[in-house]
Formats: sequence, C-alpha cells, structure tokens
Amino acid sequence: MPEKKASNLHQSDSDRKRPPDDAHNPIDVRSKSHKYAGDLWKLLVRNVGEPDARSIMRHVMGEKKPGRPTTDRDVALSMFFYAYIRHWGLKETVGKIATRIYQSSPYYLKYKSGAVAVANSEFTEEYMSLVDDPIVDRERIDMKIPAIKKRLDRMRRFAMEENILPSEYAPRPYYRDL
Repeated sequence: MPEKKASNLHQSDSDRKRPPDDAHNPIDVRSKSHKYAGDLWKLLVRNVGEPDARSIMRHVMGEKKPGRPTTDRDVALSMFFYAYIRHWGLKETVGKIATRIYQSSPYYLKYKSGAVAVANSEFTEEYMSLVDDPIVDRERIDMKIPAIKKRLDRMRRFAMEENILPSEYAPRPYYRDL
C-alpha cells in the first residue's frame, strides 16, 4: 500500500482539486478569475465605452435582461394595460387612459392554482371567476397615475415595435404612417 506523505494529510479536499502552479503550490482559482474578468472589463470599457461594454457582457452571458425577473403579476398587469390600450387607444391619450384605470380601482386576483389576473370596476370578478379554479386572494394595485401612464406608454411602444399593435395607435399623428 502506498505511503501518504505528511504534507498531503494537512491539505483539504478543495486544495487537492485545484491544479498546482509551477512551484506546486495551490492556485486560488477564484481570485485569479476575478482578476482576469476585471482586466477584461477595463479593456472593454476603454475600447468601446461602458454602455457598449455592458451590452457585450450581456450578450456573452446569454442575453439576460437587466433588472428584476418578470413575475406573474407583471404579466397580468401588462395584459390588463394592453386591453385598455386596445380598447381606448385610438380615442384617448395615454394620460386619459391612465386616469380611467386609476379611477376604476384595479386589483390583483390570485387563483388557487397560483395564476394571477387583474380586475377592476369594468373587468369585474364575475368575468374572471372560474368554477374549477376559485379566487383565493385579492390585493389592491398601489400605483398612482404617473406610474400607470409610464407603464401604459412602455406597453404601447413595445406592442408597436413587435407589430402587435398597428401604427394607428402611435401617440401623435406625425408618428403615424398614414
């Protein structure tokens, strides 16, 4: 049976897994990697500027969007806003639509299955209830008119860029392709 050296008895498992450097000392792989990443970041910023460097790094990392992840509530609210834009967008401005939404007292509906929807005085719970998936919770949407207006405008721009909404829904006549 091979004899173990005394120096090997004091090494942890993580030290044995790391590749040795030229002097047979363990390399701190994490700190070296951090240094390489920092050097790469500095080169990118110097060559293309910080905004483009962030874009490049996002692309390299897998096109992950910045910010917090999208939740079921975000999706439900976006669909609710889309319905209002689709219904009122040709006749009213985003400010008027935002005021209409605010005055209708919107709230989240949470179903037993975990699904989320939005209801208000116009899209009532009677339209949203399901026999096989009852509503278990309600929570008021705490957004003021400026926040609603901002989300509506963002939703409209997104829908037009993705060709979900036709150009007639553009905010001003000179933006429209008539």
